[in-house]
Amino acid sequence: MGTTKDNRAMVFNFKPTTTDFLYRATYVGNGGDCGADGVEQLTLNPIYTWDCNDIDAFINDINKTTYSIAYDPWDFPVVAYNNQYTGDTAQRLYISFPDERLGLPSTVWHRYVIDGNAWSNTGPQSAISFSNSGLGLIGYVQPSYRPSADSIFIDNTQDLRIALQGYGIFLSSIMK
Repeated sequence: MGTTKDNRAMVFNFKPTTTDFLYRATYVGNGGDCGADGVEQLTLNPIYTWDCNDIDAFINDINKTTYSIAYDPWDFPVVAYNNQYTGDTAQRLYISFPDERLGLPSTVWHRYVIDGNAWSNTGPQSAISFSNSGLGLIGYVQPSYRPSADSIFIDNTQDLRIALQGYGIFLSSIMK
């Protein structure tokens, strides 16, 4: 939940076809597309208060995927989750959030890889949070690490990892 009762969102898995999807529902008050939440008492018209769409339409194995959601200080929902990308042999850690968070005029959500490669299992049991200044922190597990497809080294130690967003520091420059 965000700073007001109108800033609400949730994440859930859904299987509309033979493939598992990771979905999000965002509270819109009215005019949503997730299905009726009830009916108006006087008119008996349905009430649609949630807007739904997929975050990731190609979840490889929902039993291995974990996810969490948090609101940043500007009331944008951000989701952290793990999934095996098409062609990979292992899980990666992702985040997803709406384009509006980047100042773009769209309701589309994009996903970004935070950690992982095609051979290391990374990202299960992820939990995301934000500081008051908007810096993100994700805690997660890396069950196995392999640096490359050619490497014979495989570390199966379950490591607790964090992804921490830091401030950018820029030095000023003067041109003559």
